[in-house]
Amino acid sequence: MCIMKTNQSLLYAAWKKLIVAYVLSFAISFIAGTLLVKIGHIKPESLYEISTKRLSYALPVFDMGSRHGIDIGILLFIWNAIGALITLSFIYTATLFDQHHIGLSPQGGYMFG
Repeated sequence: MCIMKTNQSLLYAAWKKLIVAYVLSFAISFIAGTLLVKIGHIKPESLYEISTKRLSYALPVFDMGSRHGIDIGILLFIWNAIGALITLSFIYTATLFDQHHIGLSPQGGYMFG
């Protein structure tokens, strides 16, 4: 019984961290978007076009997959997993350009250094 409560509390803590990360991400992107529009004088339409560009690549992939009988949920998972791996590769590659932190992992070097 104790293990089950521990697992539930860990799951609750993980979900809480995930929700906080999403809310924080939303706040940062909202502030960045507002600054780009107000200070950078970028049109909101241009900002929207830039932020949704990835969707224009995803929709044909989803259409093709659904025509072949692949579940949309599986395609979405694969699409997001590939996007996450690409993002991680950019983070790891960015450490190579910082000579002061070249030997450190991204967590210790680039992201928090």
